[in-house]
Amino acid sequence: RRKPGPIEVLIIGDPKFTPEFREQFEKETRRQPPQLRGAEQEAREVGDEFERLRDEMAGLPPLRITRLIGATLTVNEFRRRLREGTYDIIHYAGHACFDKGEPEASAWLLSDGLLRAREIRNTLAWTASPPWLVFANACEAGMDAGAVANRYQGDVFGLATAFINQGVAAYIAPLWEVDDEVATQLAIDFYRGLLLDRLSLGEA
Repeated sequence: RRKPGPIEVLIIGDPKFTPEFREQFEKETRRQPPQLRGAEQEAREVGDEFERLRDEMAGLPPLRITRLIGATLTVNEFRRRLREGTYDIIHYAGHACFDKGEPEASAWLLSDGLLRAREIRNTLAWTASPPWLVFANACEAGMDAGAVANRYQGDVFGLATAFINQGVAAYIAPLWEVDDEVATQLAIDFYRGLLLDRLSLGEA
């Protein structure tokens, strides 16, 4: 089920890092996070596909698309958008990191810092309308801690669980490094199957 009205889609592609975050990240990791042109291109192509789908479906259901590609998107700004409960689908193409020792610290990299799993969980706890689908084409974004089953549902073990445990119906992400072109085509085929061909999530 979803709320009435248009399907709201948020596409995030390669958030532009601030110099302060680059400096901080380099101090902590001894490497700089590069901007991901492939992620930016993926987000543009996914956005174009949603526009084609909007035309082909002739507004049944209507699609409303918000693009934040190669732009500044701070942690607080994204958390505000998430808390407002506006979006049904969120597509993220960018950096992610998985912390096996502390899965709640696993994160997406936004413009001014890390958006950690625990922050996602806490933010979604304050919204009555979480997105029903999150697609994160980011290396390591799907990794979980491999926790034993009897603890899994009660705790957050990585990004996937942070979303799922707070009401997101489906979270899709790679478990390993993925070729940019393959990742883009997979996302396009998935959305086309889901929205135009009316396949189930699993079939799509």
